[in-house]
This record gives sequence, structure tokens and C-alpha cells, in this order.
Amino acid sequence: MATGRPLYPARDQTAALLFSACIAALSFAIFWSIGDVATDNAEHSETAVKIWAGDADWPPNFLYFALLGLLGKMVGDTGELVTSSCILLAFAVGAKAYLTYGLLGELAPGSQRATRAATALALLVCFPIPVAFLVGATLSYFLGNIPPNVWHNSTTIFLMPLALSAFVLQVRDFDEASTRRVPAIMVLIVIGIVVKPSFFFAYAPATLVWLAFASRQAGQLIKGSVPIIAGGVVTAVLYVLIYHLQQGSLHDQASGVSIGPFAVWSRVMPAAEIPLAIISSFLAPLTYIVLGFRPNR
Repeated sequence: MATGRPLYPARDQTAALLFSACIAALSFAIFWSIGDVATDNAEHSETAVKIWAGDADWPPNFLYFALLGLLGKMVGDTGELVTSSCILLAFAVGAKAYLTYGLLGELAPGSQRATRAATALALLVCFPIPVAFLVGATLSYFLGNIPPNVWHNSTTIFLMPLALSAFVLQVRDFDEASTRRVPAIMVLIVIGIVVKPSFFFAYAPATLVWLAFASRQAGQLIKGSVPIIAGGVVTAVLYVLIYHLQQGSLHDQASGVSIGPFAVWSRVMPAAEIPLAIISSFLAPLTYIVLGFRPNR
């Protein structure tokens, strides 16, 4: 699918693939080592086993469970799908590393491959700097942070390369609009939603705000809104199926959606520390914006 300039020069493809393969192997070892820890990874694997055995209905956001079951059949993982889960999640992290390596090359095209690899590896284990402890934050402050990587939620991990790809294409379309990118963005958004709609909830309002201020003609606004409209339709369908019809619900009790800013956040950390968590979670991009860095073209 043509989407504009390539993420890598041809000479960097081998290095990027080798780097992402190493990261995928490392990630597989990590996921395998925490297999006995009570995380959403294990819970989602158990759910996939039940779905494929016919003991549970397919949820509307079915894609991860479908791929996990298919991979289990391919590799002969007929038990609890632990091995299949580790493989699938390692592939997702490797794909994210591949994208990250390329983006670092765009930001600093003159950088050495080893420098980009080291930076991408550092980002793999990057968590918000605990600067809030200097002003008396409690230990629960960590729980309220927004880390760039997670290891405990399989659908979020699997969603990340899809979300990052959509983000990259959307930013490129902001820089240089192209009708060829819109279908690619739309496909990535829709696929991401049927994995987990979390990214769309951030993507849609942010993109709409940009389009509202940057679009000089109504046609630009309409064209740029196509992925949002498509994603909104799919999200609405999922909402009806999950929360009204309870189709394939992964929970025994009735579920729904409520609007309560910071309600969940305040459960895991003192409300007074939420501003600190926001600042430290986004310290890197905020620094980038404040200092006015610009990628070298």
C-alpha cells in the first residue's frame, strides 16, 4: 500500500529487521518469564481457549483472540496458548521496535545505526522518570503514570504497532496531504479498534482539533475526517454489541460506560499527585516541544 516516502532507506532495511528480530527474541524471553504472574496476558489466553473451544462467545473486539487461536493451531500449542501468546506479543514488540528505529532515523538522518539501535533499546525499557519523589510523592505515584511500554496487557501490547503506524501516517499526512494515505490510515484505525479501541479515543479528538485549525478548505477537513468517521462507526457498533447487547462480554456482570474525569486515576493514586503523573509521563515529548526541536529533513 503506497503511503508516501519509505520509513527506511533501502540500505537500512537489513539493520532494522535484524534489530527488531533481536528485540522480539528478548521480548519473548520476558513474556515467557512472567508467564506465571497474574496479568491480563494469562487471562486473555484463557479467554481465547474458551472461545475456540466453544465455551464462550466471540467478543466484538475479536482480532487478538482470533489470531492467538490461529497461531496456537499453527504451532501445535493446544494447551493454554501460553507459547502462542509469547510469540504473538514478541512479534508486536518487534514490530514496534522496527518502527521506532526508522523514526529515529528520520529525526536524525545522519546518526549511526548503532546509535539508533541503542536509543530504541533504551526506549524499550523507558519509564517515566520518578522526579515526583523529589517533592514527596507516595509509592502509589508509580501506578498512576502512563508508561510508553507495558508488559501486563496483551491487547494493549498488540495494539501498539498498529497505533504507532497510524500515528506516523497521520503526521505525514499533516505535513503533506496525500489521498493515498487516507485508506491506509483508515484500515489501521479500524483494525486497531477491533483489537482494542483505546488508541482511537485519543486519536479522534486530537486529529479533529488539528484538522479544524489547519484545514483551509472544507474538502481538506472532510478528507482528513474519513478515518475518524470510519473509526467512529466501528466503535459505535462495538459499543452497542458489547454494552447494550452484551455480545461476547468477557465479564459475568453487566457492564457499561460512564464519564468521570480522573475517576479511575484517583483510585490508584492520591488525586493531588495526578498533575505530577501527567507532567512526568509526558516529560520527554513536553521537553521536545518546549525546546523547539525539529527533525532534520
